[in-house]
Amino acid sequence: KVYPAVDLLRIVLVHPSEAPSLKTLPVFDHLLHQLQQPTDKSNENAKLLTLRCLANYFNNTSDLHLGGGTPLFIKNLHTFVSDKKSHQISLTYLLWNYSITMRTLKDVTDRDIVLDFLEELLRIPQDEESLYRILVCIGTLLKKATVNRLKTVIPAAQNQLNIPSNRTTRILEILSDFSKTPQ
Repeated sequence: KVYPAVDLLRIVLVHPSEAPSLKTLPVFDHLLHQLQQPTDKSNENAKLLTLRCLANYFNNTSDLHLGGGTPLFIKNLHTFVSDKKSHQISLTYLLWNYSITMRTLKDVTDRDIVLDFLEELLRIPQDEESLYRILVCIGTLLKKATVNRLKTVIPAAQNQLNIPSNRTTRILEILSDFSKTPQ
């Protein structure tokens, strides 16, 4: 099994002093490729660990290069959708870090793919923490995108307010900021 090694990698990637050396090793590229493959639905722990490892991979963007082309995990985002809260939070954390990476590196190659996926996630009931991360991620990506995207995002996000626990101050503030954006 490769997952004990992936768990160690996930932990090491949190430390910025160690992450750059791991991100340039060919073996890491191979491991990342293996992680990006769709996982069996029955293997929920493997999916969760994959999400957390990838989220940590994109956590420190100071030396990261996306290298052009859409990463396999972006092409396979649907394989990571789950109704489990831990999976939702890990997935949204990954997307948040990846969005920050794209913005930091001024690489908008995957912006529309990620925005489309985030919009799909807004159509699924989310807990407050996941919803918050989705909205911040959308805001990060829309900073330089066309404001026409807000016309579809705002109604989808407002539907999440039907879940009483999502009517928190921070969620309402983000939606208010979206509404104030010139159309």
